[in-house]
Amino acid sequence: MARILINSIVLYLVAFIYDVNGKLSNKLVGGAYGYITDYPFQVSVRIHGDHHLCGGCIISNFHVLTSASCITSDVNIILGNLKVLSGTNDRNNRDNYGKIHDVDLVIIHHEYSPRKFWANDICLLKLSNELQFNRQVVLPSIEFLYERFHLEIIGWGKPPLPFYIERLEKLNVYSILRTECSKYFRSGYILSPGQSCILPSIPAASFIKGDGGNPVLSFASGSFIGIVSLITTSANDPTVITELFGYYDKWMKLTTEKF
Repeated sequence: MARILINSIVLYLVAFIYDVNGKLSNKLVGGAYGYITDYPFQVSVRIHGDHHLCGGCIISNFHVLTSASCITSDVNIILGNLKVLSGTNDRNNRDNYGKIHDVDLVIIHHEYSPRKFWANDICLLKLSNELQFNRQVVLPSIEFLYERFHLEIIGWGKPPLPFYIERLEKLNVYSILRTECSKYFRSGYILSPGQSCILPSIPAASFIKGDGGNPVLSFASGSFIGIVSLITTSANDPTVITELFGYYDKWMKLTTEKF
């Protein structure tokens, strides 16, 4: 059974749900096909091994990074039954290429706060057994400004077709100014320093259930710069992401070295 490490965390999700559903199992809509050979670090975080909760990103042979809201916000999620699926394009692993990994430890950021508009929405999963993969994601080393910079989201989706395909997709997005993003949310909802907002580059595309925790990549360099956090119910509203620059040295690196 997975051990859970949650430092001084109190969940107040019910009163603050508003119209943000980043914690629900989401999918990309309107993206293009992606291939796990191009994004071998992409994983599906699951319960009981067969139900997709959210996306995640391999950052070491033992660690997966995802959103804290994915792991904590539903009372029906049994943490001891968390699994990680890696190595496949198919979210249901019908090609049998994927491998299921047990989660040994859940490490939620000690300042994660749904009360503060889901500030510090970041979580590490330590796996029971070592992962074997051929290419690690490029982690951020310095902070840089990327307002309106071309970005890319990877995840599993449902294309706008009359049949249902649960395979890996990629979607081009761009970031918007924090001042512009704040206009979309109710008064009192303030972005924390570690949050920013993105919109799809294609107007018809959107985020729906299961995109929480998906990696946000720099389109130019492929660097892993953030994870999807909050997804609104309106396709026209921005999605909030957790930026990794402020977490890499101060939390991610220290935590993976300790656990």
